Amino acid sequence: MRLALLTPTYGPDLARFQLSRASILASGCTLEHVAVVQSEDYAAFAAAGLDDLVRLIPSSEVLPAEVEAGRRRFLRYPRPLQKLMRSLHKRFGIFPMAAMMGWNVQQLVKLSAPILLGYDAMISMDSDLLVCGRDPFPSFAREEAVALNYFGDQSYWHPHWEQAASDLLGLPPRPAAEAGAVLRNYVVHPFVFARASLLALHQHIEQQSGLGWWQALLGLKLGTFSEFTIYGHFVERVQAMQNHFAQDLKSRTRWIYTEEDHRNAAQNISAAFADAASDFLVIQSSRHHPVEAYERLIRAQLALLRPAQA
Repeated sequence: MRLALLTPTYGPDLARFQLSRASILASGCTLEHVAVVQSEDYAAFAAAGLDDLVRLIPSSEVLPAEVEAGRRRFLRYPRPLQKLMRSLHKRFGIFPMAAMMGWNVQQLVKLSAPILLGYDAMISMDSDLLVCGRDPFPSFAREEAVALNYFGDQSYWHPHWEQAASDLLGLPPRPAAEAGAVLRNYVVHPFVFARASLLALHQHIEQQSGLGWWQALLGLKLGTFSEFTIYGHFVERVQAMQNHFAQDLKSRTRWIYTEEDHRNAAQNISAAFADAASDFLVIQSSRHHPVEAYERLIRAQLALLRPAQA
């Protein structure tokens, strides 16, 4: 099976991506790592001195040409106007060009890169995700099957994404949990996308919507869908877990997400690396909390990981 890591990223997240790469190397992982970088930021990443396992690809080689062109046009607008257009699209669905930016674009990359780049499966790792234990990725594939990662809980964390996935796929809503039952939340880091299932997913969306798969997604209002939830619903409910096995990552992934988490970031980072059960740490990307403030501590923790890999 041809397996690789995948990170859609852009200029403001370069420092985060460099730390993420440092953590992957410190863990002992030797998988190829594809970084799909927004085209205008490609030169900065190419000049950053990244290691030889990183394969940089500009977004123009992965995104549909219409999306790449629309994204570049949108960038020419002043930031206040961009913000207004995004807000109006989120509320009313107008200014469709606003759907071709940021988070939506990264979702399209994840849903298409394994197909376009020829990998059997790709493990999605956002730039704000660190590996804090020994190489955890062998658990993500078994012979010809890959993990459908989820976080188990008593409730669905994002009901609107659950509903959007069901609607898009032409399925009834998933039922609420019975007493004591564990539900699968598919908004998980990391997450695996298999090429064969993505091809089938694209075809299914197009049959249901009468549109191209990416056009159907970008026709939804901003913030109303998640690539992970759509893929998870499809594999679980349409494909009946074909060539997948379920894997709960809830106990293996820690988050620094809320303001309180960030106020206690140093303590939370140290705790994640000290916990033998933790494999991953998400330090939620935020312009209010630049990752450079934590870099020295993170690199010190990573230095401690390296002897364990020998």
